[in-house]
Amino acid sequence: MTTILGIKTNSGPDAVVLVADTQINIYDINNKLIEKEYGQKLNVGRNWAMAYMGDVDAHIDSFYKFLSEGNPRFGLNSFLRAITGGRINLNFDLLDPRYEVPDKVRNSAREIANKSDDKLSQFEKIIKDSINGKNDSRTDFEEHIIEYVKAIIEPTLRPVEKAIKRKSFSEVALLNALTRGEDVNGSNEFLLATTPFGGDTLSLELYKVNCFGTLIPVKPRDDGLEFLCGGSGQGHIEKFFEHDFKQIFGLDQPIETDQITIPTAIFLADKAMKKASSDINTGEKYSMVIVTEKKIELIDITSKDQKSHDANLKEDIKKIEDIILSPPP
Repeated sequence: MTTILGIKTNSGPDAVVLVADTQINIYDINNKLIEKEYGQKLNVGRNWAMAYMGDVDAHIDSFYKFLSEGNPRFGLNSFLRAITGGRINLNFDLLDPRYEVPDKVRNSAREIANKSDDKLSQFEKIIKDSINGKNDSRTDFEEHIIEYVKAIIEPTLRPVEKAIKRKSFSEVALLNALTRGEDVNGSNEFLLATTPFGGDTLSLELYKVNCFGTLIPVKPRDDGLEFLCGGSGQGHIEKFFEHDFKQIFGLDQPIETDQITIPTAIFLADKAMKKASSDINTGEKYSMVIVTEKKIELIDITSKDQKSHDANLKEDIKKIEDIILSPPP
């Protein structure tokens, strides 16, 4: 297993601090931990960061590649082939009717962009203009059909954004159904932090993605603190935020739960992950990103001892303040 944690600010600039430990566990047939390796369980995209709860494998790698967008080699069909061992065809994904379209429709739609206008019907010209970015006035029906055709041509188009809009990652449900079988305890779950997507109304948010692919947004506690966590160290993190953190005097001032700024969230995430590392399945080293409305910043702390770790943490917090909190010129 592992430990993942997301903390959302409630004071100052909106942000999410997302953390995942880097320990990868090797178990014997009796589920006893016999070896430790290290790898990345936190992935960053153009408008999102995602932390994975569990041990990294080829299936998870294929899922993250699918989310990376823009590379047709790692599209949906590549992901589906990876999690089924190659036993896949284009009619497989029953959760998404886009992929039931015959090959001849898909291929002809892709060819439209390369044809001259005199060889196209009026409707094909509308499709071509849309593919080439021209936004002439169209009826609502034409708009809906065009969106459908574009989904056929580019099935990997903004998968994270689509999942947020429908509040569900059908790909995660498939990932668990096809790679975990009846092992519910071994199901894949994630934390997802997102920045606003273009001109849409989607805002900066923190979600838990459960084993069914459902996106569950973070909710503030009665004291105003907003966080989500998971993995084998979850109990340690929850205990920390229930009791232990109240005894911490951090960042030169007492910590108030309704005043969680970016520096405070970073500080608390670090201390919480320190507590979680007492779990044998959770590593002492972690990866951290700070997701704001305008950018995603990575914190990479490599320390030999606690003293140098604390010094590096303070230095990184100062860098984040300079990058994110400084007013624009």
